[in-house]
Amino acid sequence: MSLARHNFIKRIRTLYTSINQTDAVQSKELHETEHNEIARMLRNGLAVVGFASLEDFIKQRSSEILDSIGMAGLSFGHLPEKVQIATTYGAISALNYQLNLRDNNEKIDFVQEHALKISSTMSSGYELTSLAFGYGQANLNSESIKTILTNFHISNPWGQITEIASSLGLAALPLNESFTNAALRRHKAAHVANADTPQGDISQFVNEAISIAIGFDFLLSKALDKLKTHDLSYLDGSGKLSASDIIFRLIKHADGKWKEFIKGSVRAYRTSEDLEILVNDTKRRAVLAGQYYVQFDDKGVILDWAC
Repeated sequence: MSLARHNFIKRIRTLYTSINQTDAVQSKELHETEHNEIARMLRNGLAVVGFASLEDFIKQRSSEILDSIGMAGLSFGHLPEKVQIATTYGAISALNYQLNLRDNNEKIDFVQEHALKISSTMSSGYELTSLAFGYGQANLNSESIKTILTNFHISNPWGQITEIASSLGLAALPLNESFTNAALRRHKAAHVANADTPQGDISQFVNEAISIAIGFDFLLSKALDKLKTHDLSYLDGSGKLSASDIIFRLIKHADGKWKEFIKGSVRAYRTSEDLEILVNDTKRRAVLAGQYYVQFDDKGVILDWAC
């Protein structure tokens, strides 16, 4: 399983529990001034940590994909041109930025590690630097995510992410706007002393963050699939990736039972009272069919997904 995905799901579900089931973050009557001040500070902290969790997932998942590309049996020269650029001279600015964040005793090893990976692209057994996407700036913005996906021949990235989220019943609003609003909320919570992040905004962000993360992951993972199979139309850029290329099976709780659905179908493919059996069978069917997998909990919040 992807470590980036595992960590993100754990963090975002902790955020969900913190904001929806913890009295400490909920404001009380106006005269409860001490409690309300504590709640305000805690909500601001959750807004910062929640957004950082999504940022970290985007960067770490991108790095995992880059690590896997070198093992795909595809020559560096056949990778999408923008990926070639991003992982060679495009990574120099990120290397310089990250270098300034490290202690002097780490800098030589750090530069040698990534310089070796960049130079390895001249050979057949290459490794790509993990710094190519998202590591050249303090914070990500919506354009950063668009750029990563565009580099992998994905057209209209934010539109595709929103379409995937909508097909899962997660979100219908343009998710680039959601990301920008969350970034502004995070900035205000971190830098404005009297900021007061509403509880509802953080609760809504949980759904938006999962929507963005799963759409990003599905698209980038599908790009990796195309690279592994040496898909010629994808490699030459004529076959752009879109949400329609991604088929998934999902498990939801409805009418007191667990149900398996296939993307686009309103009728359950399988129904069971035994969740463990259904999960194992659904994952197996997804793998055999080259499909992705999504699991909701009994509250309608995503518990897991796999590409």
